[in-house]
Amino acid sequence: MKKKIAFFDFDGTLIQGDSLYILLRANHSLPALVWAVLSHSHLVVMVVLGMYDKEKLKEKLFGALYRGTSYTDFIQHCMSIQPLLVSSENKELTAALQKRITDGYEVAIVTASMSEWVKPWTGKYGNIPVISTVPEVIDGILTGRFASKNCNGIEKKNRILSAYDLSGYGDVAAYGNSKGDYDMFSLATEAYMINKGSTERFKK
Repeated sequence: MKKKIAFFDFDGTLIQGDSLYILLRANHSLPALVWAVLSHSHLVVMVVLGMYDKEKLKEKLFGALYRGTSYTDFIQHCMSIQPLLVSSENKELTAALQKRITDGYEVAIVTASMSEWVKPWTGKYGNIPVISTVPEVIDGILTGRFASKNCNGIEKKNRILSAYDLSGYGDVAAYGNSKGDYDMFSLATEAYMINKGSTERFKK
């Protein structure tokens, strides 16, 4: 019998909203957040106009707030938001994740967020792999850059294929909530889109 696996997006899927925003709001003052956005406002406008990559903007905003931070302090920031992540859970989707585990599926989280705050959240479900965006750390200090591509869109698909030989799996499920999950959906035998709190079968 072939193995079974289910891939879950994190932000807007397993939790409501954006966990990076939760992290930033919880660990930085409002003036610092406003300054980070205003100092990159020209890039924000360019993203809206389709003239700049929003993934690059994400990296720049992350860098504006975390460049020069020790990795130890960053981990403390990530641990501090665990209660907020729990309170933001989408109970229908966490139940779906638990059911997949109960039904004998391997599960993995594939997210544009970082494993530093996603991995601790998974603890109650066991040792679940987290495929994520990776922050660059040199000599124990965050550079503000990413050490990997932002794990969204085609990068989700590429990272899954690097980690798993899906030819060995009979059932491949995927759960997401945006166009950034479509490439992941293309690998699945069954895919589900979360839209305004409801879960619908995605028609490929």
